Amino acid sequence: MFTQFGYSVRWKVVKLKDWGLAQDRKRLIMIAAAPGEILPIFPPSTHGPGLKHYNTIGEALSMVKQRDPLHNLTTVKWHHPPRRPFDADRLADTITTGGSASYHPSGQRNYTMREYACLQGFPNCHRFLGTKTQIIKQIGNAFAPNTVEVLYRHLMKSLLDSDGISDHAVHVEVVDLEPDVLIVDDDSFYRTTVDGSGNEYVDLEMQRGNQVAMIDLT
Repeated sequence: MFTQFGYSVRWKVVKLKDWGLAQDRKRLIMIAAAPGEILPIFPPSTHGPGLKHYNTIGEALSMVKQRDPLHNLTTVKWHHPPRRPFDADRLADTITTGGSASYHPSGQRNYTMREYACLQGFPNCHRFLGTKTQIIKQIGNAFAPNTVEVLYRHLMKSLLDSDGISDHAVHVEVVDLEPDVLIVDDDSFYRTTVDGSGNEYVDLEMQRGNQVAMIDLT
């Protein structure tokens, strides 16, 4: 359909573990470019042999904050007797919208909603709305955010390169001064600030300079 309108199209089945997901998950990804635009290639792998080691279940779960409302051990299913425990130093199976097929490496219980989200590449600050069933479905249906970031940063760089804009390096330093506050020192070409209410402010003039953003994660 895209080619009928003059678009160039590139597609690939990507193993998302190669872009940092702690999960054995594959997805079909398509990149299209309008007539006259350069069609970007796919990003190279960031994890794998000769690169960063694959992210593991244990590493993903280590990001969970114990006081997170979505990490409530009283709302998960506990197994009696426990299931067979397994090594957390490996990739998770593909997370689904049901979630019941996966369980915690201890074998004692299912994952909490926040643990599911971390295995799916969501940051701890991401907020979900809905019932437990609805949130699990949102997580299972999602295109893992940490892999989307790899793709989008690559595409942004390709587009800026094709426009002859070379000064677009992005440096973000995150300092966790308080449990619910992040200070972001952004000296990037494009500057966006997100405040605690979720409002977004974009510097349309794209003037370079340091900018500090406070993001309330409560």
